[in-house]
Amino acid sequence: MHDFPVYTSTGNHDTHTNNENRIAEWKQYINTGVYGENKRNGVDLSENGIDFVYAPKDTDGDVFIFFSQLYWDYNREDSKLVENDQLDWLEEQLEKYKDTTVYLFFHTFLSDDQGNIKLGEGNMVNSADVYYDLVYTSGTPDEVRFKALMKEYKNVIFLNGHSHWSYDMQKYNPRMNITDYNGTYCTMVHISSVSSPRSVLKDTSKDVTEMNMLKSEGLLIRAYDDRIVFTAIDFIKGVFLSYATFTIDR
Repeated sequence: MHDFPVYTSTGNHDTHTNNENRIAEWKQYINTGVYGENKRNGVDLSENGIDFVYAPKDTDGDVFIFFSQLYWDYNREDSKLVENDQLDWLEEQLEKYKDTTVYLFFHTFLSDDQGNIKLGEGNMVNSADVYYDLVYTSGTPDEVRFKALMKEYKNVIFLNGHSHWSYDMQKYNPRMNITDYNGTYCTMVHISSVSSPRSVLKDTSKDVTEMNMLKSEGLLIRAYDDRIVFTAIDFIKGVFLSYATFTIDR
């Protein structure tokens, strides 16, 4: 057990948390800053007991929303990742905090502004047509509504992972690690993987290398009065990745 607070949201590999026993395990071992005696001041849980807002007093008004995926459900016309009442709650929070910076954590990324699943933030495609195919399914009711919120609330920084693409895969898609689609959406930011980043070794290759425990990447976010700086990190080498460092204005 760790003795520091943890805040996170469920992804597609955690959807078994719909089982009450799994929810109990999640509360006990994962989100240690959210439940029980370890709950921190500023945490406000939704009615479903999983989604929550963290609004501490020491962040100058910035808030953190952790929005959990309840289903592993992709690539069908009736696919869904979240429930309507979750989206109701999310919309309420985004409206409540529309005048400050909101860091929204949700596991699965979206297709791009044209509906292309290959070249949106969080994804890439090489000349051998290798890409990650489990994006938030375009056109489903919950995807349409979620995407509309990302277009309306441009104060949001939407952080997502899911594809595991290592940061250097941006050579195949310059919008892979960060974009707002020319100001039409909120800022969307890709997070690689702490335990198993993925890479395509050659442009013409169909072979994807998943570096389980051999590579580890993450993101440092530094917030200033006038700007926010995102810097990718190689945890194995203990270095920042200058090619994946980005700045946006407040």
